[in-house]
Amino acid sequence: MSQQESGETQSQKITNTRLMRERKEIDTVLQEYDVQWKESQKGVEVQFSFQINSENKKDSVAHAEIKLEQSYPFSQPLIKFNLTPGQLALFNHDSYKEIDYYTNKTYTPKMTVADIIKLIAEYGKKNIQIGDKSKKETIFSLVHTLYSILGSTSTIIFIILFASFIRILAGIGPYSGYKDAPTYGDYEAQRHWMELTLHTPPSQWYVETLNNDLTYWRIDYPPLSAYVSYIFGYISHQFDPKSVELYHSRGYEEPNHKIYMRMTVLISDILFFFTSLYYVTKIEFNKYSFTLRSLFYLLALLCPPFILIDHAHFQYNSFMHGLVLWSVYFCSQGSVVIGGILFTLALNFKQMGLYYSLGFFFYILGYLAVDSGFRSIKTNKYNFGASLFFILRIALVGFGVIATFVLMILPWITDKYLLTSLVSAIFPVHRGLYQLKVANFWCFSNIFIKWTQIFDQKVIILMSIAFTLVACLPSIYVVFLRPKYKYLKLALFNISMSFFFFSYHVHEKTILIPLVLYVLCIRYMNIYYLDFVTISCLTLYPLLREDKQTLCWFVLTIVHHFFVRKTLKYLEIQGVIKKNLTDQCTLISDSKVTDQTTQKKILEQEKDIPLIVKLISLTDLFYKSIFRKAIYILSIIAIIAEKYVKPPTNYPYLFSLIYAVLGFGLFAYVFIQTNLLMLHSYQRSQKKKQKLD
Repeated sequence: MSQQESGETQSQKITNTRLMRERKEIDTVLQEYDVQWKESQKGVEVQFSFQINSENKKDSVAHAEIKLEQSYPFSQPLIKFNLTPGQLALFNHDSYKEIDYYTNKTYTPKMTVADIIKLIAEYGKKNIQIGDKSKKETIFSLVHTLYSILGSTSTIIFIILFASFIRILAGIGPYSGYKDAPTYGDYEAQRHWMELTLHTPPSQWYVETLNNDLTYWRIDYPPLSAYVSYIFGYISHQFDPKSVELYHSRGYEEPNHKIYMRMTVLISDILFFFTSLYYVTKIEFNKYSFTLRSLFYLLALLCPPFILIDHAHFQYNSFMHGLVLWSVYFCSQGSVVIGGILFTLALNFKQMGLYYSLGFFFYILGYLAVDSGFRSIKTNKYNFGASLFFILRIALVGFGVIATFVLMILPWITDKYLLTSLVSAIFPVHRGLYQLKVANFWCFSNIFIKWTQIFDQKVIILMSIAFTLVACLPSIYVVFLRPKYKYLKLALFNISMSFFFFSYHVHEKTILIPLVLYVLCIRYMNIYYLDFVTISCLTLYPLLREDKQTLCWFVLTIVHHFFVRKTLKYLEIQGVIKKNLTDQCTLISDSKVTDQTTQKKILEQEKDIPLIVKLISLTDLFYKSIFRKAIYILSIIAIIAEKYVKPPTNYPYLFSLIYAVLGFGLFAYVFIQTNLLMLHSYQRSQKKKQKLD
């Protein structure tokens, strides 16, 4: 017999002896758990059940199993729950997990199967509920009921169909520029671009020609957006040639063509936004149960601003949103080349993708530095021996980005005049500092400082660039030094908010850009999430009112606010999301935070509470006690007053300005708090690293 075989036999003897002893102990002491042992060539499966505190006899017993490998007790047992459709769980119980996933205990060989059964049963009694005992008014209970009846795949299909149905309802009403000749609105702009791209070569898309009157809805988006217009225009021409007839189709508003236009937005939404959001949600909530993942997916799909702007007002933002989320997904999986290419496509669809550019750039740079071995996260030291590999990987990403850009602008790249016309169309600085009344710094401060009267345009552009870059610095610093998925989301949100506040020529609709990332931060920022979404709707109210979509705006905003508020409160009680901002600091900092984690334990670990946490807590107290209530009360008063009070003739946009000011107040507060939370999270991770060192 070889030495290896002898060692295996000795190990097997230890395992068998240990299991025999433990089996006798369990049969004697733990009879109420109905423990069953199943042996196989791979090891032993221990199945057991325990009582949940419930009056429902049908689903009052929960089942779980422990997988013991042949090397037990030297290899860690794996645990899985087998829940019935009537049993509801917030965390992911569908696959085998190690014991520290469910409890705050770390496995050691001294821990017996009996100990594990007791710990898991205790965890199950606290975290597994009966479906009919959950709060009926929450969306969570509705999603769980769907899952119980339909199963996982059909539940996702149902969610997609339901979200699509809501979008169809929003599209039944009027749209931007409906019957508002001679220029109409965004609906006509999109239709006109289909007409223009179909009948003229790319070289004429951005310049004045006999067939392209730049005073009538000039194409002001990058080439990919124009290519998509061409595809939609080509399809429209096959069914209704009059809808895209050159020049003569201006103001075309036939009912059948309206259905076609609405469907192009919906299909684009499903193909790009729905799919990318689904996969990013799986990453964000991988620890949680299918029901909870589906819930957050549904909440994100039903976020009113996305529906109101694309499907009521009429735009194609879902293309860019979807491409950005796909980029986030691939970057989080380490495929930064694909992520860079997808972001470049998003940027070539709408130039507002620049709002994310610094976040992606420094994340990819930081990730490659660490992944190439050029920089160590643990020691923060650089290994110049790996610099060549680091540079080569940067070059690979750069090649993918540049090649994508070249392909997009190929029809214009050889002609300086055409290329200049393309750039001037995409960046129309002549339009002014901001569009209408937008909830950003420039619009708010213009009440007190008339910027355009004091400084010329070039100075203001330089100021906007400087302010934007300074506001981005904290996020750039963190996402470069800690290129992790959780920091990527927060950095992209903070950086896009910096652009929204300080960049040149911002629209009110641009709030959708940071909002796309904010829906992914709901677990961290649930305290502000609902307020941020609701006040975003408020800032969009003048636009929707102009489109005669007030009813749609009101129903979506109020119903969303009511149901999400109830659901977030329920999840807060269950420990999935945190109640206080100081709790949020820990949730962001720690990769593994269980529902047993409390702020008391956190403060015990930190003898001296950091100044940044004190600042966060104090401002949070002010927010909850005064600021938040004031924002909502003033918003309601302004909406009612606008209906019955005529604004002064010299201030015709008074109420729109009030909405913008209220929006700026809340957005600025959330922006500051999110930056503080991210910085605190980074500081905590650095302290942990120093302790380990």
